[in-house]
Amino acid sequence: MPLEKFKDCKCAGEAGMSLAEVMVAMLIMVTGILTMAQMFMLSTNSNLSARRTTLTSVLAEQKVEQLRALTWGFEKLVGIGVNVSGARMSDPLTLAAAASLLAVVTAIACVEPVVRATRLDPALALRSE
Repeated sequence: MPLEKFKDCKCAGEAGMSLAEVMVAMLIMVTGILTMAQMFMLSTNSNLSARRTTLTSVLAEQKVEQLRALTWGFEKLVGIGVNVSGARMSDPLTLAAAASLLAVVTAIACVEPVVRATRLDPALALRSE
């Protein structure tokens, strides 16, 4: 019989593992497997998030490059870069006049709120809020 040749073995007196030892080993193994599964899910979510971020930045970079390549066509608005008075759009005097006109319009737009604010009593304004 095949089992009779193991009777003379030195390990024949050992009994093997008990049920408690097997349960502890299974608990340790299951804990490790569940931890690895959780780490796998976390890494998968991180990879998806990184993919979305990368795709978003690539698309934004492409759009910026596309906008940089555009010719804005200011010349087409006023006819080959010359307005009615004959000044070119890139003329420093024209640019300074446009900037000063913008500053004057901004100052006029700010006058009325400033005048109204100076007429109010600060304590009364704070109480009403």
